[in-house]
Amino acid sequence: MSHANRRALEPDAIIERLGLEPHPERGYYKETYRASTSVHVDRPDGARAASTAIYFFITAREPATFLHRLVSDEIFHLYDGGPLDILRLRPGGTWDVARLGLNLAAGERPQIVVPAGT
Repeated sequence: MSHANRRALEPDAIIERLGLEPHPERGYYKETYRASTSVHVDRPDGARAASTAIYFFITAREPATFLHRLVSDEIFHLYDGGPLDILRLRPGGTWDVARLGLNLAAGERPQIVVPAGT
């Protein structure tokens, strides 16, 4: 089905159909994958899953998340909507803004990597 032929779902319908719950940093989420392998990290419990995946849904009601430093790399994928500007503050004071979106001609990208430590 082409993008133009899809009937858009209302945010509440998307939340219900995907079984999303409120996320601590705003928006909604559902974990869809957690690796059985763990990796050692510098945190109190000393380990975390080697890989995880979540649905993360932001609506106009709760459009932004809180600034926080990542322990692991995160990869954002955009399936619909957008664009979304992602501020990446790096150790040492450098920064950039990556635009997650579907307008490739405007420099948007449907996938953005946010490295650990940002």
